Amino acid sequence: MLSLLNRRWTIKNTSDLPLKHKVFANRGITEKEEARFLRPQFFQHCHNPRLLKDLEKAAQRIVQAIQHKEQITIFGDYDVDGITSTAILLKTLHHLKAQVNYLIPHREQDGYGLKNYLIDQLKSNGTQLLITVDSGITANAEVDYANTLGLTTIITDHHEPPTQLPPAYAIVNPKQPGCAYPFKELSGAGVALKLAQLLLEDFFEGTDVQNIFEGLLEMAMLGTIADCVPLVDENRIICQYGLGLIAQTKSVGLQSLLKISGLKEKTTLSAGDIGFVLAPRLNAAGRMRDAYTSLELLLNPSAEETNALAQLLNQFNQERQVLTQKVLEEAEKLLDTKQKILLVYSPAWPLGVLGLVASKLVEKYNRPAIVLTNKDGKTVASSCRSPDYFDLIGTLRQLESLFVHVGGHKKAAAFTLPLKNLNLFTSQLYQLTEQLLDHQDLTPTLEIESLIQPSEITYATLELLKQLEPHGVGNKKPLFLLEQAIVQESKTIGNYQQHLKLKLTKDNTAWEAIGFNLGYLHEQVANLNSLDLAFSLEENEWNGSKKLQLKLADLRISAS
Repeated sequence: MLSLLNRRWTIKNTSDLPLKHKVFANRGITEKEEARFLRPQFFQHCHNPRLLKDLEKAAQRIVQAIQHKEQITIFGDYDVDGITSTAILLKTLHHLKAQVNYLIPHREQDGYGLKNYLIDQLKSNGTQLLITVDSGITANAEVDYANTLGLTTIITDHHEPPTQLPPAYAIVNPKQPGCAYPFKELSGAGVALKLAQLLLEDFFEGTDVQNIFEGLLEMAMLGTIADCVPLVDENRIICQYGLGLIAQTKSVGLQSLLKISGLKEKTTLSAGDIGFVLAPRLNAAGRMRDAYTSLELLLNPSAEETNALAQLLNQFNQERQVLTQKVLEEAEKLLDTKQKILLVYSPAWPLGVLGLVASKLVEKYNRPAIVLTNKDGKTVASSCRSPDYFDLIGTLRQLESLFVHVGGHKKAAAFTLPLKNLNLFTSQLYQLTEQLLDHQDLTPTLEIESLIQPSEITYATLELLKQLEPHGVGNKKPLFLLEQAIVQESKTIGNYQQHLKLKLTKDNTAWEAIGFNLGYLHEQVANLNSLDLAFSLEENEWNGSKKLQLKLADLRISAS
């Protein structure tokens, strides 16, 4: 039976184990692993940076450049992962007294990654050592061109490598063939952090590495959460430490951003605060203007200037929200929902919000989504997103001959292709995905940890669940199933009555539940005697009073 939101529920653990054991088992946490998962020590539990292929080679070349006063340029990217990766290496190299500058491409004007004309600019500005962050792994022709100009290139990246790697001096990417690093899912900022760690520990004697490193951990945490890499293993450790630092951050720019975002008074921040509040503001600069506004905020020591920059980012984010909704509504009208992959195109759409629209389409339809726009009259640019079950980059690379450029991950990718190839690409993509997804059930699903009994909905359970934070991809916030809860009251709340508020009972225990943006279900729910609830457990504080609250993810009619 489908839920009221037309989703199929799957329960991960139906055993009779205690709730804690079920939740831990769902995450593969054994008794041996429990201490590392719950109480990790950064330098003890993170992997040795030297296991990253070419990392020592890259670090030694950077030190050589510093000693010979060579001009170093960091080439970044315009999303939060790229911006924070740039900031990590800039801060590190400034501490090392390097001659270093940076370049971040413009999303609309330059597009993603290295371009020959940008390399020409770097050469004319005196660059001798070029270091890419969060990009470069597919820039074979561009690195070859840089070599002909006498530039040395070091690539640091985390995207999926192509079959043939670029001819760079060193490539630092845990996913490349022959790399012994045991954790493959670092963000771009995570890779930059490992390079910074090695430089600070081995090549900068006498420095208080820990104080410097704390600021870099904040940056790596921001990039890791914003890029939606799995929050497991080393990513979890980076985020736990970074989240522990950021509420009391020494960064003037982050203090300004916390203030404008309404998070300044919070004593602790969650991954949700980063992913849904801070990261969208940092991302908005690259989406609506250029990413330098965000990078300057992270680097600038002047509170007066960072306050102004934070206000600007807040304005960009508001503009981004309006534009995203407009494009989403237009895209929905163009969808061919008979296809197993969603593809929509309009030459009028701005490139900066395509990824957001694609993500929303995936969330609603549980299908891969590609949103396209016309970049320059001759070239189509895209942003692509996918559910867990579909390998997006693997599929696109089967059509690689049609593209100018393609790159990304299993769940997120981007490409450009000549406008003249669009119709051929569309027909071939539909044929390919029809074969690949022939037996795939496209019904949206909701993954639930386990059944929960009324006696288990307690503050003790809430404290247990808090130990699992930070939540994100690979470690989602636990959802539980409470069956046959009696509906005592249903009403709508909010400025536009858009939220659903319920009073529920079962086994002589009462709770309140909140369903954000589920107000449209009120009349249907009010006429039901009992409901099955999929919810997360949280604490609600109002007028100084605290109590447990069920945050609804979905509802279904109880079986009779």
